[in-house]
Amino acid sequence: MSMDQDIAQELTGADLIRTYADYIDTMRSIYQLTDDKVESTFIKVKEILINKYHLKTFDILIIVENCLFLRDRYMKAYLKLYDLINSLKNNKINYYHVNQIKDVISAFENNKQIPSNSLGDFYEFLKPKSLFNSIMNDDLETMIYIVNQPGFDINIKMEKRLFHTKKKFNLLEVCSYYGSEKCYLYLRQNHNFEPSDYSIALSFLGGNPRIIQESLPLIDSSNISECVEYAIVSHNIDFFNYLNNNFPHQNIRYIVTDYYNLEAFLIAIDSGQISSFDNNLLRFNIDDLLVYVFKKFKRSAVKKFDILHAIYLYKIPKTIICAIESGANITITDSFNGGALHLAAKYKLKEVAEHLISHGLDIYAKNERGETPLHYAAGKSLDMVEFLISHGAKERR
Repeated sequence: MSMDQDIAQELTGADLIRTYADYIDTMRSIYQLTDDKVESTFIKVKEILINKYHLKTFDILIIVENCLFLRDRYMKAYLKLYDLINSLKNNKINYYHVNQIKDVISAFENNKQIPSNSLGDFYEFLKPKSLFNSIMNDDLETMIYIVNQPGFDINIKMEKRLFHTKKKFNLLEVCSYYGSEKCYLYLRQNHNFEPSDYSIALSFLGGNPRIIQESLPLIDSSNISECVEYAIVSHNIDFFNYLNNNFPHQNIRYIVTDYYNLEAFLIAIDSGQISSFDNNLLRFNIDDLLVYVFKKFKRSAVKKFDILHAIYLYKIPKTIICAIESGANITITDSFNGGALHLAAKYKLKEVAEHLISHGLDIYAKNERGETPLHYAAGKSLDMVEFLISHGAKERR
């Protein structure tokens, strides 16, 4: 979809949600992955996120890795999805924490000792009939047996990782996180557990309707921020809309981009909740959409747009050209004193390079090692080398 400025100004969030429904659906499939949806989600990732929207495999693997620590009930599904996506690359990306989890699973399945420096808390909820495992599977009978053993401390704090950080949970919070309704109601009715602010927020990550229903009347200023965050992370737009409509003015700018919730982002800009440009928005990597966002928030976009960040990390040439033509700063340099033209040459962005040259960037500009854009292009693209030479570049000046 291409948009000129007049059309861009007329579009609504609903229009854009329909236009990018495939992107939204694919991200939702990742964040709501279940064991039986791995293959279909992989196909969506490959055909839509990679082939159509040109997201980097590296970035998608980071999303999947993060989901491992958000929804560990489905860790084997996420590991399978990770390996399928990784198989698309000749040079495999092996994240340290992913390998750690694989080592823990292997140790468990082969009845071996947990590797040193591993994520030992994952081992606990793999063990059948353990407290973690019983709550995760909403196995009320096993949980009742465990908590009613002589000497058991009902106020125990259980350690697990969430958002890559080790946290301590009480039993009710674990139930909220996993959406374990029977265990949750048992603790409420038989052990007088009261939902903490964290339990209330975790209910939106767990997604169990009954637990959420119990939590809704307890939402207030002390927990709304985390509730909204976890609703966005869950990619359940109904949760987000409810909280956003009843508790407006939450700061969600970075959350929607951190968790690639494009639908929540589009709703937020349509309502005015997000009303200025930020380079974090480039993460969505949808070129036409980002041109729209740039034009919609032109004043702040011209001021904030980081052209080096955009060229280095994303495949958004139309957005970069829009920024150049709108007057964004194109003279910034990186830590090696390389500029936008150097990077455009390196990443074979000929149209971007042409606009940079026409706006006055020096084709002979040197970084701190004395390298010009032509040096950056050499060995990367003969076409780019020929383009630079056609604009006056020479090996030596």
